[in-house]
Amino acid sequence: NNVVGFSTIFPKDCEGYEVCRLFLSTLMLCNCGNVAVHNDGGEGDDNIESLDSLNIELLNSAFQAPMESFIAPSADDLHQKENVASSGLGMVDENVSIAHD
Repeated sequence: NNVVGFSTIFPKDCEGYEVCRLFLSTLMLCNCGNVAVHNDGGEGDDNIESLDSLNIELLNSAFQAPMESFIAPSADDLHQKENVASSGLGMVDENVSIAHD
């Protein structure tokens, strides 16, 4: 079983900022697809009344930092234009410069 209650993963005597930090880290892992957050507040109930109603399910234990694989759309467009220009398949405007990292 890969599901634990959110309130069980930190000590009861921890500071409020630690709970916030842990919750933010959990949301980051959720965003990366590593965990899923479930509310046991009842069917169709989107209100979270306490931390006891939140459960965290492990989906993937291999963490990949999101910024390491992220390519901004503008950078991807430049990369595609550069590939077309170097292949000789497209017309190149000599007034446009492409920045290289």
